[in-house]
Amino acid sequence: MRKLSLLVILFISFFAYSDNPFQPLVGNFHISSAPIADPKAPLPNKTHLYLSISGEAAQEIYTSLNGEPKLNKCDVNHYQKSAGNFICSYYPTDDKYSCDFSVNIQVGKLDSAGFC
Repeated sequence: MRKLSLLVILFISFFAYSDNPFQPLVGNFHISSAPIADPKAPLPNKTHLYLSISGEAAQEIYTSLNGEPKLNKCDVNHYQKSAGNFICSYYPTDDKYSCDFSVNIQVGKLDSAGFC
């Protein structure tokens, strides 16, 4: 019994003191209908989880995305990198990053965050 207790304590201690790969996440979310560009009418309600990630997480994601940044003149001039419907932006005038996308929570599929 002592050996089992010691093993359990060592096992728990290992995970308690090991490095956690997850980092804090800053952002916003809301649940709404499909993106406006969706041709369905009327739009079904509460189908999409919209996420906007900012801060260090957005910067790390932006720099991790493959490809060259492209200038986007929509709204405020900024640079974008994307992987399908997953888009991250860099705003040089504010030195800020953001990543915006949505998830169709009814089918579990990544979707667009909308258009400008």
